[in-house]
Amino acid sequence: QTDETDVDGKRMRWGKGAEKAAAYTRDILEKVKAMAPAKLWEAVDEIVMSSQRNRNDDHWAKVYNMPGFVSSATGGRGGIVTYNGSGLDESSFLHEAGHCLADKMWGDTTPPPHSEYGSAQSVEGPVSGYGAASSAEDFAEACRMYGRKDPDDIGRVPHDVLKKEFPLKYDALQRIFS
Repeated sequence: QTDETDVDGKRMRWGKGAEKAAAYTRDILEKVKAMAPAKLWEAVDEIVMSSQRNRNDDHWAKVYNMPGFVSSATGGRGGIVTYNGSGLDESSFLHEAGHCLADKMWGDTTPPPHSEYGSAQSVEGPVSGYGAASSAEDFAEACRMYGRKDPDDIGRVPHDVLKKEFPLKYDALQRIFS
């Protein structure tokens, strides 16, 4: 059995075992809409909460060289899926929406080398440890940082860190989001 609802233009679906994740996600979407750049928000059409694990975790563990890798969520083609009964918090929404946006802009979650963001990637290092896994993850992590203007758990504001430490990527995102 699947339940579903619409939250400000986003279709949410969930099955047995993901009821708490759906309630949590529904509660934070208003906050996310207020913080997310409009193009990130608009890149997502549907959010699906699953109590199952991502069947591709073993593949990504090898690709990312991260033994035991477990996906909390995936994004692309306008959709976000959460796994293992987890909800979608602000940071995860921004990250996965970054994959959806990349897919809409470039037809792939990986920024092309000739794009402004792809050019910035050839000069600046990954924006986070997880961003080092791939160009696609770096772009999604940069989208997460761009949208987070409140302090993280160690008191840094991700938006400000991106602007200061990765100015080319920040400028590329500024143009994408304007």
